[in-house]
Amino acid sequence: MRETFPAFRPAGGPPYQVISDNDYAGDPDGLFQLAHHLLSPSVEMRAVIGSHLALGDPFVPSGDSAARAVEAASVVLELVGLASAVPVRRGSGLLPPGRPADVRGSVREAGAGGPS
Repeated sequence: MRETFPAFRPAGGPPYQVISDNDYAGDPDGLFQLAHHLLSPSVEMRAVIGSHLALGDPFVPSGDSAARAVEAASVVLELVGLASAVPVRRGSGLLPPGRPADVRGSVREAGAGGPS
């Protein structure tokens, strides 16, 4: 006999505000995660950041993997109809030692606080 479970209902209240940062140019698990969050009623995607892969990574052995991550994430946003609603930012890429990444957008979003 098959066991039945009650239908899932997300907790009430405002949606979780999420900034998704992933190496979307690598293996496709990050793209599935992004699609899941974009389609979830309990998540409000505030921004997407395409990060770099390690040098020599087999998915992107040469070139700018952060730029390719932005391209891949942008395709997912377009497919779910949110291309103009969610900003996609390029992560730091590979930086020389001692040079900080530009994280102003993430810091600004974190400082906005509270549900929208």
